Amino acid sequence: MTDDRQARPVLEMPPEHRPPVLAEGMTLRDALSVLRRRLWLVILLAVVAAVGAYVVASLQPDVYEATTDLIYEQELDIANPLTGQSYTDPYLREIELNSVGSILASSDMLARTQKRLEGSGWVLDEYAVSAAPAGDVSSDSSLSTTNIVRVSVQGPDPEGCAAVANAYADAFVAWRTQRVQEQISEAIDALQVQLESYKTDTSKLGADYLVLQQRLQDMRIYKSTATGNFRVLVAATAPAEPFAPQPLRSAAMGLAVGLFAGVGLAFLLEVLDTRLRSADDVTRILQRPILGRIPEMGRETAEARGVMTLRDPESVVADAFRLVRTNLRFTSLEGAVRSFMVTSCQPGEGKSVTVANLAAAFALAGRKVVVVDGDLRRPRQHALFGLSNSRGVSTVLTGESTLVESVQRVYIPSTDERDQALTFVAWARGSGNDARFYVLPSGPLPPNPGEMVSSHQFAKLIDDLRNEAEIVIVDCPALLAVGDSAALADKVDGLVFLVDLKATKRPALVRAAEQVGKLPCQFLGVVLRGEATREAGYNAFSYGHGYRTGKEAVKP
Repeated sequence: MTDDRQARPVLEMPPEHRPPVLAEGMTLRDALSVLRRRLWLVILLAVVAAVGAYVVASLQPDVYEATTDLIYEQELDIANPLTGQSYTDPYLREIELNSVGSILASSDMLARTQKRLEGSGWVLDEYAVSAAPAGDVSSDSSLSTTNIVRVSVQGPDPEGCAAVANAYADAFVAWRTQRVQEQISEAIDALQVQLESYKTDTSKLGADYLVLQQRLQDMRIYKSTATGNFRVLVAATAPAEPFAPQPLRSAAMGLAVGLFAGVGLAFLLEVLDTRLRSADDVTRILQRPILGRIPEMGRETAEARGVMTLRDPESVVADAFRLVRTNLRFTSLEGAVRSFMVTSCQPGEGKSVTVANLAAAFALAGRKVVVVDGDLRRPRQHALFGLSNSRGVSTVLTGESTLVESVQRVYIPSTDERDQALTFVAWARGSGNDARFYVLPSGPLPPNPGEMVSSHQFAKLIDDLRNEAEIVIVDCPALLAVGDSAALADKVDGLVFLVDLKATKRPALVRAAEQVGKLPCQFLGVVLRGEATREAGYNAFSYGHGYRTGKEAVKP
């Protein structure tokens, strides 16, 4: 075997092609996907809120409401009665209208109203009163466009509500009239005192005295006609239907609140959920194409039944790996990329099983393939293929065995018997495409696996195999677990990243993307594991229940 490492340039990924970790905002498509995935939660909360609001409202006692309308009117100008009412200050009117509610809630008004209800049997403690202007606010100012105040009374009895509302209105009008008349009486008393001073001093008699007498006469007339600016416009009547509760309205409001809460909770759970949902999440983070999707295969299945691509080449599993093989050939595998490593975020994602089946797929296509078990901590290739692990990478690197002595042939059932004696060297140098491939196990586990995989001897080992075979696939440890994968990156041409959608979390994949972007080898693409699909004419993978082929269903 020759060493062409010095002549072979290291394929470093240009910075513009390295997978950046993007902090993308959520698009409309992403938002719709979130709502579609969690539609059940939104509907559940909406239904629960609507039903709960309806039930709670139905259990509440009936509440009736009666209203009385008071009208605000500016009183007649006694000094100029022929012109009618005087000018009404809108700001003064606004103050008068808005003060009605506070006056009705005062203790003095409560006492006046209760006095009017004596003997009727109605108790004010059972009723709630409120008052507010009944019109709209002007579009060009904050002033109300009405002079109507609506007094509302709510309580458990319709007749009582009407009686209390009318009592409040009458008490308020009477109080206003009394208050205005008291002010006029005080003014009359002041005028009389002033007139008495004119009588004691006759020198002051004249035009002023006559004016004061006229003003006194006007005030006496004003007192007899004063109303306090308010009067009852529409008296309250007993309502026929209760004001509350309204179960249907409460249910509608509960439905709206439930929908709003459901949507908010759906997006909150989406933010807190670190799972990978689909291939879109993976491509968005790694910024590389999906080479293929493979079904989920457990450790027990693979080791108990062997490599499915070899054992059942017509299965859906084999078809999935053939698709990955085809896509890899399109990523310049025919050219400069002749060796690549397969890694993942964390252990247990099926990396070793993927390497074994992918190597078998290449071998069945007539390619000369060598699998190198570069995981010197938890090797699995020898167990998957049923090979001995007494010699392998560790013994070759330490000089205890040669490469030719350590590689082991993987027998394919369809292999013709006449090439059974064909040696590794003859197979590698031969021109025929024999349906077989070789595996270099890890060998006995060394005490310093990190130093071994990062050594020059390991780089020479990969180069030697690359010169002899068409494809060298290195099974290396998980990227985030140890630093072995990063140390192996400059010894191969490319990298294939395996992502298990069920096991990999989004933060781990983001960290892996940051590390992959710094590795000095070409990022060939991503293989997804554990995602059901109906693409390419296949039925959805029945994970854990078997794989359906065109003829039969093979149980794992």
